[in-house]
Amino acid sequence: MYKHHWVEVPDSEDLLLVKESEAPTFVYEGAGDDPLLFIKFADLRPEPGQILAFAEKYGDIGPILSHKKLPEEIFGTPLSAWKDSIAIIKQLSDAWRVDNFDVRDQELLNRELNQHGGSCSPGIKRRRGKWLLWLTAYDIYGACLVQLVEVIIGETRVYRCEYCDKVGVRGPTEKRKRKYCSDTCRVKAYRLRKENP
Repeated sequence: MYKHHWVEVPDSEDLLLVKESEAPTFVYEGAGDDPLLFIKFADLRPEPGQILAFAEKYGDIGPILSHKKLPEEIFGTPLSAWKDSIAIIKQLSDAWRVDNFDVRDQELLNRELNQHGGSCSPGIKRRRGKWLLWLTAYDIYGACLVQLVEVIIGETRVYRCEYCDKVGVRGPTEKRKRKYCSDTCRVKAYRLRKENP
């Protein structure tokens, strides 16, 4: 659990989310802990109370900045940066949810992944005897970007129901890709295909 609070920025409508104590360095190592983090972040209402509750549970999105109008020793993330980050992850996850991830979404994701001093970086990692390209995230925003990449390329257990677009997680023993969230959706999809050949 992290401890944060909002600080008002003088002569500005922006707020700064400040850590009350030193938080551990965040390194994302796959979707094991919370594979739906990017969905929770995308569905977050961009309001100070909702953002504070999210930060208390998951940590700051990074990067941590010092605002020009505050003393140098106060560091945090501006509310405007949270709002922008939520909007970007929402746009990308919504495109994935409705299976309409187009060139514009690809360009946006690539731009966010390649930001100078960004939230994640590429590397290679050996897994099951093979070398793989690996993205490492250093903050919550980076973790959301990495999860989106993993979902888009099918390297994760997260799936989108092909009937109702609900997002879920396959069980650890499920080998096949899941298409529907329930038998009800599977039957409805079958009836819809039968009615509209």
